[in-house]
Amino acid sequence: MRAWLSLLPLLLATPAAAEARLDHLPQVSSHYVIPRDIVVFVPDQCQAETARCKVIYMMDGQNLFTPSPYSGADWGVAEVLPKLIDTGKVPPAIVVGINNIPDRTREYMPQRVYDQMAPDYQVRIRAFENGQTPNADNFLKFLVTELKPQIDRTYHTATGPKIPRSWDHRWGRISRSMHRANIRRSSGRRPRCPCRG
Repeated sequence: MRAWLSLLPLLLATPAAAEARLDHLPQVSSHYVIPRDIVVFVPDQCQAETARCKVIYMMDGQNLFTPSPYSGADWGVAEVLPKLIDTGKVPPAIVVGINNIPDRTREYMPQRVYDQMAPDYQVRIRAFENGQTPNADNFLKFLVTELKPQIDRTYHTATGPKIPRSWDHRWGRISRSMHRANIRRSSGRRPRCPCRG
């Protein structure tokens, strides 16, 4: 017993291993879109002062770590990502879950795509959102000019000129592709059709 007691100070002095952390950022405000909750998953490898981790931005953040009210299941990010990191299949990465809002369709429908639709089809799209038109351009401004800088200031992120990785559904990919096409067009480079993946 006395031997165990003599080891107690050593055990108490040993720092505990970091564990993955789930941060909740409630009602993040914006000049472009209505406030929404953001959830940030920080693996233990991304918590050290010297760490510089890539960031994955994922839509429908309310389904990433807690069961969806529709399916009763979550996407399993908190279980799968650490396993992929530990086995070396992916580098350590922070996941930013962006919760959707009631007018979700408006934020994921690209304005340029909507503008090129036949008028009768535009009416069908507006019917999803009580007659309102798309708001994806403002949603992208929120992501690029407000949310990403906030995440970069708060967490140990790898920063640089490349567009951050984003995993989501088809509408989000189309929306970003159209936005990048605008950037390329303004820079004199030929835009790539977003429908080719």
